[in-house]
Amino acid sequence: DRMVRRLAGLAWRAQIVGPHGSGKSTLVASLDVPLREAGRAPYVVALHDGQRRMPPDWHEDALAAAARLIVIDGYEQLGRFSRWKLARRCRREGWGLLVTAHRDVGLPTLARVVPTLGVAQRIVDTLMPEGRGPITQAIVSEAFSSCRGNIREMLFALYDRYEALQRRRDR
Repeated sequence: DRMVRRLAGLAWRAQIVGPHGSGKSTLVASLDVPLREAGRAPYVVALHDGQRRMPPDWHEDALAAAARLIVIDGYEQLGRFSRWKLARRCRREGWGLLVTAHRDVGLPTLARVVPTLGVAQRIVDTLMPEGRGPITQAIVSEAFSSCRGNIREMLFALYDRYEALQRRRDR
């Protein structure tokens, strides 16, 4: 709720910045309900490597969804002209614009997401079954380090490790 109030104070135009796998998309997803409660139904577009333009029918889809906030996950993928067209369209429609990016893209910063070992450990603790299982703090620390702070990749690696340890244990 605090973050949504802050976004409102930024005239509904802001960026969430952080490295790959740091939780930007997860943060955006966690804002869905508070944004709707604030009267700003989000329309989310996830862009991937090399996607330089918005999807073909995004504008019509956003209108049909009664969107009040356009959320672009991976905004830096867009070319300069596509960004300009998007900003213009948002202004014309009265929509806010919230974006995620790996670096500053010139909008006010709503959040800067920085992965830490402490955050990674808390996520793993939340996901682990009672009794903790075979994934120790040392294993989490090693995975976090080897994945260079990319929590998404760390979780994939830990899942594989967990499954392997469970198979060994079941023999």
